[in-house]
Amino acid sequence: MNDPMQTDGLEGAQQSTDREQLAFIEFMLDVCHDEVDYITTALSRHQLRKSMAHAYRTNSQLTEAGITPETMPALLALLIQGSLPPAEFVTFTDLPRAAANDQLNRLLNLGIVVGPPSNFHRLRVGLPAWIALDLLPNFH
Repeated sequence: MNDPMQTDGLEGAQQSTDREQLAFIEFMLDVCHDEVDYITTALSRHQLRKSMAHAYRTNSQLTEAGITPETMPALLALLIQGSLPPAEFVTFTDLPRAAANDQLNRLLNLGIVVGPPSNFHRLRVGLPAWIALDLLPNFH
């Protein structure tokens, strides 16, 4: 293959295929970089706060479920930290305990917050598609 004396006329075709493969690899790397940039921006604290505020203002499922804006700091803390004890989640709402627990139950019923069966003492983010679309617009 490296012998310049042996040629079968396929060198040009092979070089063309190599260029096409490299172009495809470069394209896929560009796509990956774009996605990493998008996720890095979308999951920054500042952008998450903006997206969450927008969802609380505009998402009809939150409104219909009776989710109040006071739960936003708690949900944001849960998104950023990954998990929280229920008592800490309630504290982040700054609501009276009964009202905060009611709101937490509403979020659990919507599937936005989940309490994994393996650990009832920690809450996690559920993010059903309908709310994820608000938090990560244009994500494909």
